[in-house]
Amino acid sequence: MDGFTASTLSGLIGALCGSSIAYFLTRKSQKVIFTFDLHKEFNTVEMGRHRYKAEELIKKHPTLNFDQLGEKDTEKMDSLYVILRFYQRLGLAVKNAQVHEELVREMFSTNFYYWYYGSFEPGFIKYNKNGSEHLDYLLDWFYRNIGLKKHEDLKSQSEKWLIDWKSKSASSNQQP
Repeated sequence: MDGFTASTLSGLIGALCGSSIAYFLTRKSQKVIFTFDLHKEFNTVEMGRHRYKAEELIKKHPTLNFDQLGEKDTEKMDSLYVILRFYQRLGLAVKNAQVHEELVREMFSTNFYYWYYGSFEPGFIKYNKNGSEHLDYLLDWFYRNIGLKKHEDLKSQSEKWLIDWKSKSASSNQQP
């Protein structure tokens, strides 16, 4: 191999390696930015209002499914759907490797379990298999990525919250 061919070949290999490294670092940076953008969206004042309204609806009617909740209060139900759609998008982003996985575990696991077991699973997923696949995917992903103990702890805390509200709701509906 002459000097020209060797230097051309090494230059080409260097360019390919450099561009691959640049792509990898840029892609990782984009995932971090997108994950922080999702976290920022979830913590806006507007989303806080939606979470508050949705939680109030669930607390008031903890035994109802989404269709029944919609008949009780359409405004608060719209807020619950905003949260549901947020987590559907998060599940889709995780499934398609568009987010930084470690940050998703840290930023979203606790709140996701709260909404999943406190609302989505008992009121939506049991009745609507269409539209729940990204929520199911996200739950399964968290299960695989946070470990069995944390999964069981978060699930138990979220289910306990719903059971407590169901019992409070039942006792307030009893006539003396």
